[in-house]
Amino acid sequence: MERKFNELYADIVRILRRDYAGCGEYGDRFDPRYYNQAIGQAWHDDVLDELCFYRYVRQMLGCIGDAHLQLELTAESGYVPEDCGFRVRRCGDSLYVTSADAEKALPVGTRIDTINGGTLREHRATIQKDFFPASAPEREDWNELMTMANAIGLEDGSVFTLRHYAPRSPAAGSVRFEGDAAIIRPGPFDGSGALTQRLKQYRARMKDCSRLVWDLRDTAGRDESELGELLRYVVGQDTHAGALFGATDVYVNYSELNCRVKTALLPDTPESESWRRLLRENSGKGFIRETDSAEGEPVVSYGMPQSILLLDMDCRFAGEVFAAAAMRAGAVSIGRETAGTLGYTADVRVQLDDRYILTWPTAVSAEVRDNALTPGIGLQPALAHPWVPEECARDLLMEEALQIAL
Repeated sequence: MERKFNELYADIVRILRRDYAGCGEYGDRFDPRYYNQAIGQAWHDDVLDELCFYRYVRQMLGCIGDAHLQLELTAESGYVPEDCGFRVRRCGDSLYVTSADAEKALPVGTRIDTINGGTLREHRATIQKDFFPASAPEREDWNELMTMANAIGLEDGSVFTLRHYAPRSPAAGSVRFEGDAAIIRPGPFDGSGALTQRLKQYRARMKDCSRLVWDLRDTAGRDESELGELLRYVVGQDTHAGALFGATDVYVNYSELNCRVKTALLPDTPESESWRRLLRENSGKGFIRETDSAEGEPVVSYGMPQSILLLDMDCRFAGEVFAAAAMRAGAVSIGRETAGTLGYTADVRVQLDDRYILTWPTAVSAEVRDNALTPGIGLQPALAHPWVPEECARDLLMEEALQIAL
C-alpha cells in the first residue's frame, strides 16, 4: 500500500532515532532538518516523485556514514536501476575512470574534470556537506552521483553525454595461478559456497605455492557462513575462532519494532521458541549488553603458505570481517583502508510500503559504544599506498604482492 511521502519520511527518521543500533552514536552526522526542508521544497515545487524521495533519503543515510543503512526501491514500484556503465575514483580535483564494464566509449584512465559543467568542487558544494564523510578524497564514492549526472567534461575539453545501462553484476569468485602464487578473488559473500568448492579443487596445488594472494578490493556480501572454512587457508596452525573473531560484547537494541520484525522472521519450528521467548521478554527494553563468543569453534589449518591481503575501500561487510580475522592470523596486508563496516550487525530489512525497503542494523559492538572503534574508519593495511591514477593501467598492489619478500 502506497503512503504519503511525509509519512514515510517521518517513519524513517523515527527508526533512525529509536530502532537503529547507532541511534545516539552519530551525533552531528545526522540532522534531518536539511532533508526535511529539501523534500518539502521538492513537494512545493511539484517535483517530488518516488525517485526524488529515494535519492534524498539515500543521501541522508549516507551522511550518517554507516553502509549498513540502505534504502531500496521494490520491483513492484516499477523502478529499474540504472548505471552509468563505468566506475570512477577521485585524485586531486579530477575523477579517473577505473573500469568500464558497459560504457566502451570511455577508456580506462580517462580523466574527468567537470560534471554538468561544473568542477568537482562546485558540484560537491551543491550536495549536503556531510554526504562525503570520507577521510580522504580518494575514498569519496562518486559512482552513484555519476549515475544522476547528465554530462561530463573530459581532459581534452570535450563534453561527453552520459548514457544509462543495467547495473553491473558483482564480480564472481575466482582462483588463478601466476608463477608460484595463487591469486584468490572471493567475489560476493552470498552463502552459495561456490568459493569453498573452488578452493577445494585447487588445494593440493596451492600447497606448492609460495604465497596465497587474497584480492579483497571489491569484496562485499553479508553472509559470513563460509568465513571459518576460508580461514583454514590462512592460519598457520590450528586455532580457535575466538582468537580470530574475538569474544565480542554487543549492545542489542530490543525496541518493540526490532523485536516484532525479528519474531516474524523466525521459522515456525520448536527450535525457534527460545528466540521467540527472548524477543517477547525483552521487547521495548532498548539496548541490552550481550556477549557473543566463538571460542569453542576450532579452525583447523590446511597448512598453506603465507597469505597476503589486497585491501581497499570496497572491502566491506563479510569481506571486511574476513580481512580483520586474517590479519589477526598473521596475513600480510597491502593497499588502502577498508570500508569501515565493522561494529554494526544483526541487520533487518523491512518493506515500508509498495515502493520502499529500509535496512538497518539492530546491534552495535561495545567497541563502538566505548569509542574504541569508529564506524566508517576501516582496517589499516600494514603496507599502505594511496591510490594513484597510474593504477588505471597497472595493478601496482598486485605487483607488490607478487614480489614482496616473505
